[in-house]
Amino acid sequence: MKIIEKIALIFLLLIIGCSLGISIMYTKVWPYSVIKEIEYFIAGHPDEDTTALGKILNDLNILPARHLRKYTDRVGRPIQNRLKIGFSDRRLSPLVAASESAPDGAWLIYGVMDLKNALHGIVLVNAAGVVERIWPIKLSYLSNRPETRAKSLGFDVLADGSMIALTSSTLTRLGWCGEVIWVRNDTGFHHSITHNTDKSAWTWRINNGPNDLFTEVSLENGSILREFTIEDVVLANSDLHIFEMRFNGTRWKWHQEFRYGKSNRDPYHPNDIDPLPELLADVFPGFEAGDLLTSFRELNLVLVLDPDTLKVKWFSQGLTSRQHDADWNRNGTISVFDNRPHHRFSHITGLEVKKHKAFTIVDRTKLSFFSNTRGEHEILRDGSIIVVSGNEGRVVHLSASGERIFEFTNAYDTDRVLKVGNARYLARNRITELNEACQ
Repeated sequence: MKIIEKIALIFLLLIIGCSLGISIMYTKVWPYSVIKEIEYFIAGHPDEDTTALGKILNDLNILPARHLRKYTDRVGRPIQNRLKIGFSDRRLSPLVAASESAPDGAWLIYGVMDLKNALHGIVLVNAAGVVERIWPIKLSYLSNRPETRAKSLGFDVLADGSMIALTSSTLTRLGWCGEVIWVRNDTGFHHSITHNTDKSAWTWRINNGPNDLFTEVSLENGSILREFTIEDVVLANSDLHIFEMRFNGTRWKWHQEFRYGKSNRDPYHPNDIDPLPELLADVFPGFEAGDLLTSFRELNLVLVLDPDTLKVKWFSQGLTSRQHDADWNRNGTISVFDNRPHHRFSHITGLEVKKHKAFTIVDRTKLSFFSNTRGEHEILRDGSIIVVSGNEGRVVHLSASGERIFEFTNAYDTDRVLKVGNARYLARNRITELNEACQ
């Protein structure tokens, strides 16, 4: 009888435990948040392959394991860092390679730099491999998560030389001379930041999937000027059925995706907003300055919409694969960082607006690169192209003819790199003007 009583007691305790667990998961009362945080820590982000030990070392700031990727095909020489505020002693110096035809300016590179006084930061590097300036993104600027878990994401340079960096959910505007102009760290910004005029910029704000927000922020102080949701756009375009593949059956209900151990409404994964500059409006007939070029990774979808009416003016679906960073170009075409994760190599792909056709701008014949997530690019006025392969920790500048004129690799040790977020090129005369203003 005692054995039966023990079995019955164990069975009863199991029923109570299961019932309690179901109740906690359903009602989301304590310790639900603790359980989910542990689950998230163990499972990690779907794009992250860090081991449990690596996560612990990362979060204790011993090794930046969450930001490291294997990459051995590296070129160049160690950079020459002549600044007092430099890189951490635990890492190797980044590598730089440049051809004789490299321009005389320098490249602003934003990413996980593992500096002595900050994990994230911006560096200005020239073709000779000299670091001319460093802007750390300090821990005190960040919110919602520790510095070790934050990601270097969006980045933009304004007309006055100041810069906006998006580090996980925090926006920081830094002056060229190193001053902090403002920090906005309370609203869940994500992925990208692109200035519209000298008054505002557009970014994304996390708000639970279909309620994610197109957000226009003030460049003066980072305050929110206006917002609308993805679902607002869906409702404003009820006769356009490019969104419905993410509905659940025949009901007006969004699919829930289960990612990294918790239910997460992410049916679209928006990752870029690029307002049409007034200077380029003439080469895009049918569009107006300020129209928003937007990328949705989960739908292989790039579209243009009017931010006032929310009407979709143009879209391309299926010509790119899980793309990022859609840009307007001076020749009247659109270009994207075409991740192509199932092909295991990425492209820079162009889209002809009128013909709804895709064409290749950069592929493996010009540059072998692959970033299954993230990725940025910029086509400059002279036709040269900057490719930012974020997960490879690489920034490559190709001439208009395809020559590799500059390459930066964010080497951490002999076979790993730290991720980079974005990059911009500045001409030497512009750098000189900005530096003189700091004296």
